[in-house]
Amino acid sequence: MAKLSVNAGATDTNTKLFAIASSTASATTTLFSVGNAGPITFNTVTYANCTALITDANGTVGCTTSDQRLKMNIVPLSANGVDELKPVSFFYRDQARGTEEQFGLLAQDVARVYPNLVTRGSPTPETPDGTLMVRYEGLIAPLIAKVQELQREIDGKATIVAYAGRSAEENWQWGAMGLLIAWNVALTVRRRR
Repeated sequence: MAKLSVNAGATDTNTKLFAIASSTASATTTLFSVGNAGPITFNTVTYANCTALITDANGTVGCTTSDQRLKMNIVPLSANGVDELKPVSFFYRDQARGTEEQFGLLAQDVARVYPNLVTRGSPTPETPDGTLMVRYEGLIAPLIAKVQELQREIDGKATIVAYAGRSAEENWQWGAMGLLIAWNVALTVRRRR
């Protein structure tokens, strides 16, 4: 038997605001709960200061954190792999998954570029070695890096265009500076590739 509890009282400081449990005649086991102060409990493990729980294809649960103090070996991310991703449109073979056109990436393609963003689930008749799945949230940082790279290129080209619109006398005064800026932008873009 399943049990769902929702407590929304402002004075209920020690109760769980939301809980899902499994009940038998002799006991009730809480499977998932959200506490009044915010901690999330999933299968007896409590995740404090957690805004989202994620799970992989094997059922491993984790909490996403962005706090620098919890990380080590931090290095800037290259955007090079983004160019190798191939967005596609497709339809699922199994119409139980939906009959509308879908958009996304193929896990096999993503695995060649970002192998840590692909997880392997349970085998099925169509995927006897396990179904591959993309952790799309992991693509946010590479996409931000790519947008920043493109913005630097645009800024460099805008500077060159601005100098091109000046008179010969103004260009003589500003020409050397414009060449140095353009040269610096070109070197920066090449180094990132």
